[in-house]
Amino acid sequence: MPWQISASLLVERPALVTRPLTDLERRMEETFMEMENEASLKSDHELRQEVDEAREDRKRRGVPDPEDLLSLRTAQDDEDDWQKELEAFSPAPVVTEADEKSDRTSVKRALHRPLRLIVRQRYGDDFLWDLPTTRVRDPEGGEETLRQAAERALAECCGTDLSVAVLGNAPFGFYKETFSSKIRDMTGCNGQKVFIYKAFLTSGNVKLQDEKASQFEWLLREELATRLNSVTWRAVDKMLLDELL
Repeated sequence: MPWQISASLLVERPALVTRPLTDLERRMEETFMEMENEASLKSDHELRQEVDEAREDRKRRGVPDPEDLLSLRTAQDDEDDWQKELEAFSPAPVVTEADEKSDRTSVKRALHRPLRLIVRQRYGDDFLWDLPTTRVRDPEGGEETLRQAAERALAECCGTDLSVAVLGNAPFGFYKETFSSKIRDMTGCNGQKVFIYKAFLTSGNVKLQDEKASQFEWLLREELATRLNSVTWRAVDKMLLDELL
């Protein structure tokens, strides 16, 4: 039996905020800040403060200001305005509602770590967790490229509202798996050789195409390992950068 040529797409939502510093990183930051402060020159704001202090000293001694300084805005005026802006600013929470609900269908969770998309995709009469994957149309005749097939796999499973940036024309990963006897009879193939492309999420939302996929999740690295089958996970794991947790 021949082998089926397939393409799949690993879509990543990159980290959106800086992760918390480790103890070592925090100590290094404090050390470098101290070194920088000791070696730094005075800023324009600090120089303005010195000018303002000199003006106040002249006032106390009854010495009139030079005419070119009479209408100057002081450094303290700027500090008062900055304090008002700070008090009016409310930062967005790092821990979101999706984190509290453990909502794996939301990209608004685990903002300090990357998430990757998987779908519960139809294989015959069954649905299995996998990357968006599809068979390449006429690979020998050149009807479509591997990248085009990978992009089509995403659209067929997740709709066209999901916008991603695919990285390059060459796949990032590869694996080969043997089909079960049931799927072998349906496809006429011994198994499939899957070429994995990588993409970054840019905008949009998943809109499942019911005939192709029944569920989707955005998962952390360790969660992927428990969802994907061992063959797929070994290939995907090699494509992921190490995270410093």
